[in-house]
Amino acid sequence: MYNISMKVEPQTTSIISKKQIEKSSPKSQEVFSGDKVELTEVDKRKMARQMSDQKIAEKLDVQNETLKNLLDRMNDISVGLNGRKVYFISGFDWFGASSVKGNYDGLRDMHEAIEGSSHYAWDQKEDVIKDILKQKKETKIALIGHSFGGDTAVEIANELNKINNKFKSVDLLVTLDSVGLNNDMIPKNVTKNLNYIASGNALINDGPNMARDFKSTKVDNFLMDHAHAALDDLEEVQKVILDEIDNIS
Repeated sequence: MYNISMKVEPQTTSIISKKQIEKSSPKSQEVFSGDKVELTEVDKRKMARQMSDQKIAEKLDVQNETLKNLLDRMNDISVGLNGRKVYFISGFDWFGASSVKGNYDGLRDMHEAIEGSSHYAWDQKEDVIKDILKQKKETKIALIGHSFGGDTAVEIANELNKINNKFKSVDLLVTLDSVGLNNDMIPKNVTKNLNYIASGNALINDGPNMARDFKSTKVDNFLMDHAHAALDDLEEVQKVILDEIDNIS
């Protein structure tokens, strides 16, 4: 930094060393004689501007670094909106083999209708759990799964109900005709489970769900006169699901 007086008075000059001048303005070097040089008022103003610009640049560097750290954190942590985080989990995609944009259109449509929600495939259980554990402690969690995705949703709830995951609560669990094993018993960390059962295909239809602890978990079973693959497309089902999601906000 420059050690000179910045007070400006008419027709006065200050003395500064040649070495300091060489660090400032090339034009200022033209006026020195020997080891000492006189600064004109124009030089003083230029140097003042340079010092001011340097301070501004330093502040901007700090601000940019702070902003970068914030953006990095936002990219790393998926922050729930309205105090909630909603996860839609698709079943097996017969056409795209685990694609989350295949024949489960209703589930995808609900995902697109809920700002800040996430959409996963049935075989991405560990990814869902990892994202849930990144959320703030008070963030409310909703899991909505169809077919194999419903089975995965129940598995996720069971995994969260362990000491290593601090018995993380699931505020809403929606299972749409789950396909899999051991998905009918709903763990006590689930506040509410809506279980939709299709009656159109006896080979893959789910059965009623039960709460392991009826004092902590409410389970509602709905028998639907529709095919397995149609459940997530039903407007009456979609409306109930969206309303329930709004209720946990």
